[in-house]
Amino acid sequence: MNNTFSKKSAEELAEIAMKETPNLKLLSYLGHLAPSVHNTQPWLIEINQPTNTLDVKLDPSKKLEHSDPTNRQTWISLGAFAQNIVYVAESLGFKTSIEQYSEGVILRFKLSEKYKFSKNNIVTAIDTILERQTNRRVFNGANINQEMYKKLQQSVKKGFSPKTILVKDRSTIDKLSLLSEKAVKLAFSSKDLRHELNEYINPILRPKDIGIPALALAPSLLEALWVKSSVSLGIFLNINARKEFKKIKSASALGLIFTKGDTKKDWLQTGLEYEKLCLELTRLGLAHSTNAVLVEAPDYHKEVGEIIGSKMRLQILVRIGYAGRIEGRSGRVPLGSILHVTNNPI
Repeated sequence: MNNTFSKKSAEELAEIAMKETPNLKLLSYLGHLAPSVHNTQPWLIEINQPTNTLDVKLDPSKKLEHSDPTNRQTWISLGAFAQNIVYVAESLGFKTSIEQYSEGVILRFKLSEKYKFSKNNIVTAIDTILERQTNRRVFNGANINQEMYKKLQQSVKKGFSPKTILVKDRSTIDKLSLLSEKAVKLAFSSKDLRHELNEYINPILRPKDIGIPALALAPSLLEALWVKSSVSLGIFLNINARKEFKKIKSASALGLIFTKGDTKKDWLQTGLEYEKLCLELTRLGLAHSTNAVLVEAPDYHKEVGEIIGSKMRLQILVRIGYAGRIEGRSGRVPLGSILHVTNNPI
């Protein structure tokens, strides 16, 4: 089913979307393109045709025991999935409601109140999702011009929780770079965490539909060849920590999302805001990637809060800037393997 949609342009997908509304299979495909922790794609999807509902469940086989013990990053990933669906559904003129359930169903999407839509808006929404990709390389450090930065500021959520704070002050970015380097050293001191991460780094000659291509993590073919071993064995720990320092330092700006609480609902809302930010960055031609180590490593999130001046809980840090072409784009498992369609009314 991936092939049904993956070989089509945004314009062609928009035509499909307008012919059959709502096309829940297409919405599922576009949701499936959302970023996820280690590119685990931790979702299972069920479409109920009689009721036009789309349910999302957690895939227990994607549980990360050591790098995501609380499931925070997994729930943020689900929020990103949800944002893609909302983003396109709204361009199609639908009001989207997201309900949270128990008994295995995490999210239930219901589309209603169809109103007028513009084909250009649909094409733009789909094209933005198709173009969005995580860039894990070091950025070039170029400044974002004031007009673009103003647009970015206008796009982020101004509410109390979740709250997105944009930072482009070099002194603050430098402090967070140093803190990130320390956090990586602490995190990578865990053999179990390193081995788990290693399982999701894909060798150059063995691309997979899940996980992160080695080429996406290294600036050269030579480094990509040993990046997997260096993580697994814990060698070059200081070098890997210094790389994270350089990545943060190379950012033109940072986006930090904080919440008042630290519950699954907060994580889900964070994911919605995170992907909304990523899509806006894509529209503006800016690269992005996330840093989870400052969120997950014990107490480092508190130090980030002190630097930023926030007493709320840090949930995600997004690097923003300019970077070259990405080699080794992350894959996706076939949609048919995670999607089930039922004709039984709920």
